[in-house]
Amino acid sequence: LPDTTLVRSCMGLAMTLVWSPALSQTSDENHCMSPDPVVQIKGCTTVIDSKTESSAGLAVAYSNRGNAYARRGTYELALADLTKAIALAPNDPENYNSRAWAYHLKGDDAKGLPDVQKAIAMRPGNGDTIETRAEIYEKLGQRDKAVADYRATLKLSTSGSQAVRDAQAGLKRLREVE
Repeated sequence: LPDTTLVRSCMGLAMTLVWSPALSQTSDENHCMSPDPVVQIKGCTTVIDSKTESSAGLAVAYSNRGNAYARRGTYELALADLTKAIALAPNDPENYNSRAWAYHLKGDDAKGLPDVQKAIAMRPGNGDTIETRAEIYEKLGQRDKAVADYRATLKLSTSGSQAVRDAQAGLKRLREVE
């Protein structure tokens, strides 16, 4: 993967490390929110194994652990956890986008496309999610769709954001510099 794609994956996946009121502030739960994937995996595993969290709290823990596994390149574990997060929180588009990104990192873009499509349907106009789809389209050889999504990302995302940098890099790779 190009350096910008790897950076985007870390940045984008780290964005799911949001505070959830479902998770109280214990040490393990704070570790489940850590930017360090090793610490995060351990903390989230403890939270999951505690059997004390609500469904919403478990969804956050599975999502965070899945994203940490993806950052470490352990894609099967990432996909399993993100699938559990989706089962627990089926209306959260970020879980679908994260699973699509994990499939993309694994090199299985065809399996990630339906997830990112669902995330976009749930949250239209989100530049980060559209940029995920652009990268998937690019890898699937659907150049025109990738270019259109990269351009849409530039219009929808904040100037200087990671999504904008990744969209610019994608357009440069496709020789469609904006």
